[in-house]
Amino acid sequence: MALLALALGMSSAGAAELDYRAPGGCPSRDELIFRIERGLGRRLARAPAARFDAEVHATGSGYAGTLQLSEAAAGPERQRQLSARSCSELVDALSVAVVLAIGALENESEQTPEHAAGPSVEPATAPTAPAAAAPAASDAAPEAPAGEALPLHPGVLALVFGDVGSLPSPAIGVGIGVGLALGSWRVRAAVQVLLEQHVAVPGPGTPAPGADLSLIFGALSGCHGVAARSDSSAELAVCAGVELGQLSGQGEGLRNAEPQQTLWVALSGGLEGRWQWTQNLYAYAELGVGVPLNHDQFVAGGSQLVHRPSNLVGRGSLGLGWDWQ
Repeated sequence: MALLALALGMSSAGAAELDYRAPGGCPSRDELIFRIERGLGRRLARAPAARFDAEVHATGSGYAGTLQLSEAAAGPERQRQLSARSCSELVDALSVAVVLAIGALENESEQTPEHAAGPSVEPATAPTAPAAAAPAASDAAPEAPAGEALPLHPGVLALVFGDVGSLPSPAIGVGIGVGLALGSWRVRAAVQVLLEQHVAVPGPGTPAPGADLSLIFGALSGCHGVAARSDSSAELAVCAGVELGQLSGQGEGLRNAEPQQTLWVALSGGLEGRWQWTQNLYAYAELGVGVPLNHDQFVAGGSQLVHRPSNLVGRGSLGLGWDWQ
């Protein structure tokens, strides 16, 4: 949006003030002041007397901010709305908007004596020209962050998960992977392994014959945020994905104990909760189900059925992730 016209008659006496509120994980007030002063080329205390009120809050697709200007002299308050994918990008846009607003105030302050010396009709009409020019100048830089394409944020993740149905008994697994975040969307690719599980097979002998089963698969999933807290500290997302891997078995104490492998293909879906601890680090928990598409069975000793995956698999995961902003 364009910055509203700044009021005239601003005195250079005094100093600019900044009030800043933002959720956890966002740059601090000192960081915002540093970026403003870097753009100004001088201390904020040496800028014209005005009060800037900046507030940042999280949205479903990123962050939004409000910048409000109150002049030292009596007059209407001026406000601008900004948005960006990350809080750091939004703070950059806020700093640019403050720098442009201060520049416009200084320009108006320099032009005021000329208007005062003009004909009596000028005070009623002359202010409209600079006021209209100020928004045009302020549109240029702040519009860029909001108009750019949403950036991709790569990341890494590690997880532990529980599984019911893939192997004969409930099992625990671990996984590592990579991810990409784009707005409220997340895509993850992970390699996951269910720890080996022993299955006893009825038959003679000591120890009893059996088989060791394990599952390793690659999982590709996508999640879309559907609800989030106002400070972006927590988010609920819907996820769906596909799994491709290998279910392996090795017989023990059997005549035909050759290793066996079968293709694992499954569709998955569920709900994920995410908690942002810092701007980069987050924790997540996912509860979902899987539908195996391949139901090959393991047979030991030539005819003894050892295991066949369930038609519906239950999964629960806990993980930690890190996104580069």
